[in-house]
Amino acid sequence: MKKFFLLALLFAGAGASAQFTGYNMIQMGRWDNDSLPALGSQQFSNGWGWADSASGKEYAILGSIDSTYFIDVSNPAKPVVCDVRAGKTQRSVWREYKTYKNYCYAVADHGQASLQIFDMSYLPDSVHVVYDSDSLVMRSHTVYVDGDRLYCNSVVTRSNQAHAVDIFSLTDPENPAFLGTLEPPIFDGVPAFVKCHDAFIKNDTLYCSGENAGVFIYDMTDPANGQLLGTIQEYPEKGYNHSGYLSDDGQVFVFTDENSGLGIKAYDMSNFNDFELLSVFRSHPHAVAHNPYFIGRRLYMSYYHDGVYVFNMNDPANPEVIAWYDTYPQNGTNYGGYEGCWGIYPFLPSGNLLAFDMTNGLFVLRMDATATEEGPSIIGEVKLYPNPTGADFELSWNQVNMENMEIVISDMQGREMSRQGLAAVPGMNQQHLSLSGLKKGMYLVQLTGPNTHICKKLLLH
Repeated sequence: MKKFFLLALLFAGAGASAQFTGYNMIQMGRWDNDSLPALGSQQFSNGWGWADSASGKEYAILGSIDSTYFIDVSNPAKPVVCDVRAGKTQRSVWREYKTYKNYCYAVADHGQASLQIFDMSYLPDSVHVVYDSDSLVMRSHTVYVDGDRLYCNSVVTRSNQAHAVDIFSLTDPENPAFLGTLEPPIFDGVPAFVKCHDAFIKNDTLYCSGENAGVFIYDMTDPANGQLLGTIQEYPEKGYNHSGYLSDDGQVFVFTDENSGLGIKAYDMSNFNDFELLSVFRSHPHAVAHNPYFIGRRLYMSYYHDGVYVFNMNDPANPEVIAWYDTYPQNGTNYGGYEGCWGIYPFLPSGNLLAFDMTNGLFVLRMDATATEEGPSIIGEVKLYPNPTGADFELSWNQVNMENMEIVISDMQGREMSRQGLAAVPGMNQQHLSLSGLKKGMYLVQLTGPNTHICKKLLLH
């Protein structure tokens, strides 16, 4: 199927004058509120989504510095705040959410916080607080729901005890019951990690992001006695292991390291005795990959600074960018610090995607229909080097068949800087290109053909 290129310049909704750009992804709506309290440039943290199966309505759940917002996004062009519930701590840059049935489970990781449970069955009128206590959890960095179990990760209790993961039964959704604590493995007399920064769990198998130690995989059938199944401790571009997600078929696990410029790692998980690295890939050489989610063969990624990226994982050894949307254009060429898109929620029945930006608030996005999972005519990694560049750079790629191609360079507002045609040949192709005479900043280099579109960012310094 022919792939068509879409580069849209979209303007913000309420509260900002920033210009937002996207490729194969459009903004359906946006909500923010510049009057809310901020810590530095941050007003918002992570969020989640929920669909009411009875009414068909869709909602965004968005964390702010002091509260949780429940927003009706059924009409994405006009998001409506239905209710706001204050957190026990009024100053937290870390808020996380997951849902179970009609309940939302909320945690924070700062100060004297608590575990909060909201009954959302009363929406769009309101939500009811059915639990707000620090008796089980005072602080938790992240939270996950698998089946009828709630997993709170990197927990601090009100007696200031630190736990890697605490597990609770949701048999009574309004009154979680403690089931057990995950204990880190001891290597040479020392715990391998202290905090499980985040965890993905499927069918009682837990994938723990164990800080600087790597990934630790457990069988949690008995939540009071987790059994270590395997680890990924040595891998390329290793940093602070942040979060991971397993493909729907259980064959590919991707994870991120929360450090500037470190790529996403994809591993073959078909053999627990021999995990195989398939690829290391990224949006931009300096960006920080944050939270991944799989739906079918698509990998949805939230990126600090770079916003939302979607990768075609049909061939996980050669991921292909098929869409992106920049929720934080304010960074320009500055990739320092932790700013931009915290998380995303790609699971709404409508197909709309929610993105949660720390400065610019809630985005309701939608993939363009022309973004497909079909394998591209280009195989192997498309390389731009050097990147960043002072002016001249090389574009190289491996081509399957002969094809007439175009290389288009544009700025982040979609203004075309140059265009040239070429006849690509089977095998390795290489083109010398230049940004000489252009202003410093970020540019898009697009390689297009009858069956292909590849888009990469290039920084001119």
